[in-house]
Amino acid sequence: MGQVRTVAQKVADKDVQDAKQRLKAAVLFKRENHSDLAVEMGVHVSRTGQPWQHDELLQAIDAVTTQDVATVAARVTKSKPAMASVGRLHNTPHIDELV
Repeated sequence: MGQVRTVAQKVADKDVQDAKQRLKAAVLFKRENHSDLAVEMGVHVSRTGQPWQHDELLQAIDAVTTQDVATVAARVTKSKPAMASVGRLHNTPHIDELV
């Protein structure tokens, strides 16, 4: 959580640009693997009802600003922590033990 607080206070434009380039590279790399592409398209169609358009996704990534990242980080640090667990829960710690 400390890193998120740091981002909320100050995030460098270069860091945001580097992250955007890495994300776009990952998106483009998934295009090359047909099974990964099929899974991603299926998930997107099930969520939105429309096929996945890579160009739109790349444009959305490009549209993210340093201020957007700082704003989201600030919201996260002000939000009450939440946790979900599945399976055998007898050894699951409480949320206050984790944060």
